[in-house]
Amino acid sequence: MALSDTQRNTLRKLVEAGGFNKELRRILDTDVAYNILDQHSGGTWMAGGCLLLAEALRHFFGEGAELWAVGSRGKRFSVSAPVPVEHVVVKYQDRFIDYYGASSKEQLLKRMAQEEDLIQPYLHPLDHSQIKELTCHPDSARALLSLFQQHPSLRSL
Repeated sequence: MALSDTQRNTLRKLVEAGGFNKELRRILDTDVAYNILDQHSGGTWMAGGCLLLAEALRHFFGEGAELWAVGSRGKRFSVSAPVPVEHVVVKYQDRFIDYYGASSKEQLLKRMAQEEDLIQPYLHPLDHSQIKELTCHPDSARALLSLFQQHPSLRSL
């Protein structure tokens, strides 16, 4: 189900006004969404569930949506090597979308450095060979996609 031009324009306006971000988090912070997440990974949307969320969003937005990864040179306050995939997001048009909503490249990287303590975070298209230990069960992604499609506020985008 790809978005029409009208829906894309509506999405762009919502993102600029912050409404999309609030609505996405409102949906993700429901018991139904957390039950899907618990069946998938038992983590959070930012730790363990980011691939599931990105896959569902990629299918929701359709054509032009791509999976991207946030990599880092390591983490502050710990001994760690560079990590090519710290977090998975969906890139749609010029925005990067995760649990916090749609962000510019600069906003996302700044947030990842500040809130996740990443050293020199960077973005790159996701290479699935880099996430062999991460999986996304198709049933979980379909269930989350179905949840997005059930909310008129997102369906009208």
